[in-house]
Amino acid sequence: MSNDYVKQLQLAKQLEQKAREAARGRETAEAKIEEATALLSKVKEMQAPSAETEKLLTLANQSYSEKDYKEALSYAVKSVEASVRARKERLQDMLREARSILNRVSELGKAEADTEKALKKASEAIDSGDLDEAYGLSKDAWDVSERNANRVLSEAFGLAQSSLLFAEKLELKVDKQKTALRNCREALESGDVGKSVELIQSLSGALRSMTLDRFVQRAAKLETLLSLETRFPLQLQEARLKMAKGRELISLGKVEEAFGALDDTEDVFSRSFSKVAGQRITELKKRAENVSRWKKVNLGDLEGDARRLELDEKYPEAVALLDSARGKVRDAEKEVLLRYMAAMQPRLKLAHLTKKDVAPALQKMDEARKALQGDDLNRAFALVEEARNVIEERLQGYDQVELELKNAQALRSRCDDLGLACSEGSKLMALARKQAMQGDYAT
Repeated sequence: MSNDYVKQLQLAKQLEQKAREAARGRETAEAKIEEATALLSKVKEMQAPSAETEKLLTLANQSYSEKDYKEALSYAVKSVEASVRARKERLQDMLREARSILNRVSELGKAEADTEKALKKASEAIDSGDLDEAYGLSKDAWDVSERNANRVLSEAFGLAQSSLLFAEKLELKVDKQKTALRNCREALESGDVGKSVELIQSLSGALRSMTLDRFVQRAAKLETLLSLETRFPLQLQEARLKMAKGRELISLGKVEEAFGALDDTEDVFSRSFSKVAGQRITELKKRAENVSRWKKVNLGDLEGDARRLELDEKYPEAVALLDSARGKVRDAEKEVLLRYMAAMQPRLKLAHLTKKDVAPALQKMDEARKALQGDDLNRAFALVEEARNVIEERLQGYDQVELELKNAQALRSRCDDLGLACSEGSKLMALARKQAMQGDYAT
């Protein structure tokens, strides 16, 4: 075989090899361009920046048309890489935006567990490189986050609206807050999350401050009423427990429940006051009737006046009225008792002059005064009666001696009228008086 033929055969094989390599290069470039084209569509689908990707893909197509497949492949590879970067950055931006939405409403409410789970799952898919799956998961995470934020905003708006209605129920002036609520609604409807959060927080804060001020005012008023137990025998342990519960609830931000506790406190106080006032009125009317035999007490329409003050919630004034009536009754009782005790003074003095032990009687009279101070007229009179009995017991026999001495004095006067001498009788009378003054009534 000639050398020329061999050379021609080798050249043919080389040309065939180059043709095959060129074909493979063309196919590889074509496949990569197709991949880059598909990825560009995905970049645009997720609205990621596509300028770099498109530029590189255009260069790849130009090189391909010029049959520079190696350069076409190089540009196509770079286009694919640019697409991957753009998609990954876009997915990360989506998650950042989702978290940003949650962060903006975080002061109004926390993210749900499912939301956090969706964000984590999407982030892991991005890190794994499966961007198709990551895109689906990121969209889901975005949707869940948006729903979560909308729920938080909706609930916060609802709470603000409820707080406004409650403030109206408390008869607070809320014209400005009504305007603020309308602005909140408009911001929500426009989808302005940041402004919505700001307006809701501002409105909620204003309403919270207003209702807290009203709570403090009502609590202070109730404390004043509860302090009446120092002047009036009220049973207020339950009321004080309700008051403490209200303070605890307001500190936890449970406004309506806190005011409910104040309502309960007022109800307990009102029932206790009504009961005790009724008992006091009945007692005073009975005491006034008991003392009326010796001293009239004008209480007027005590029950009607007291109940009217109670209905108007003028409890201190009602207590003052009952205290005034009590003072009138006590003054009358004191006057009657002192009269009774004054009537006993001659006999008490006589028992003392006749050297009888009247200390028990004096003690009982002192106890009677104390009983009267404690509004216990029956005991006071009973003690005075016991003192009188002690005095009469000590003077037992004296009245008989006094009667006999009077009779003897009458006889002596007749003797004097008749001119008869009664020296012995006079002597015996003097001796009898002496013995009587020494407490010896029998001799």
